[in-house]
Amino acid sequence: MGDMVLVMCILMSAYFIRGITGFGSALISVPLLALSQPLHFAVPLVLALDFTASVVLGSTNNKKANWSEIKILLPAGMVGACIGAFALLSLPTQPVLLALGVFVILVGFRNVFGLQPEGQLSRAWAIPAGLGGGAAGAARGAAPRRRGAAADRGRDRRASPEPAHGDHAPGRRGLRRGGGV
Repeated sequence: MGDMVLVMCILMSAYFIRGITGFGSALISVPLLALSQPLHFAVPLVLALDFTASVVLGSTNNKKANWSEIKILLPAGMVGACIGAFALLSLPTQPVLLALGVFVILVGFRNVFGLQPEGQLSRAWAIPAGLGGGAAGAARGAAPRRRGAAADRGRDRRASPEPAHGDHAPGRRGLRRGGGV
């Protein structure tokens, strides 16, 4: 019972932050859930919740989406999701948790210290951002780097990523189910 209360508090806090910022639910919830729950429980749980939230938010912001950005991010994100699902299914838990921790720390430093690219990023950055976001999403449950890529190109974080994330999440879930997670 105590574990479920902890899980609910973590999830409510993470989605409160997502409601304010437009991103971050998995970035907050998966590392905290991993402290008390197995990674194979935390990642699918957050993915299912993030997918539901993305469909709801994506349906309300669909007209605001920048589809030219999404057309570049989505294919690279799908390839990255295959890489991330392979890593989640084949690597031992400890290296995945270590990589998750390093990723969260780096994203945190970037945000705390306000490290932003000067000017607008090239569209060519969409491919590595999609690959990295897809891989991180499949291994962790969401893909904040794609969202950051949209913001780095001067786009509204909340308008661009949800349709891509909503369309992409069933593929990540299918990859995990096919692998037995």
